[in-house]
Amino acid sequence: MWCHLLLIGLPIALAATFVFLPAAQAWPIAAVLVGISAFLAVLMFKAMRRSVVTGREAMKGKLAEVRSWDGREGQINYRGELWSARGPQGLKPGEWVTMTDLEGLKVIVQRTQAQTLNTARS
Repeated sequence: MWCHLLLIGLPIALAATFVFLPAAQAWPIAAVLVGISAFLAVLMFKAMRRSVVTGREAMKGKLAEVRSWDGREGQINYRGELWSARGPQGLKPGEWVTMTDLEGLKVIVQRTQAQTLNTARS
């Protein structure tokens, strides 16, 4: 919220310096305001380009441990939370799976390749 106020307020303050101050005093103040605006713009663009860290998008591709499994459904543990899951038959408790999608509150999983598992554990 405050960043929106700065994005609106800085150009207004910049214009106000030239209205209320002589040019000799307005130019240095304007340079500082432009510098602050550029710095904040860089920070905002960096923040917008960061990867997702919460929600369903952040779970896709992550590893989870099978807690219980029966047929094609069971429960997995992801970051200390138990999730209902659906996936291939024959998964065993303690086995690691990769989360591929979410359908409502049910996680869709697939078997994890050994190479992926070794990379994730190190």
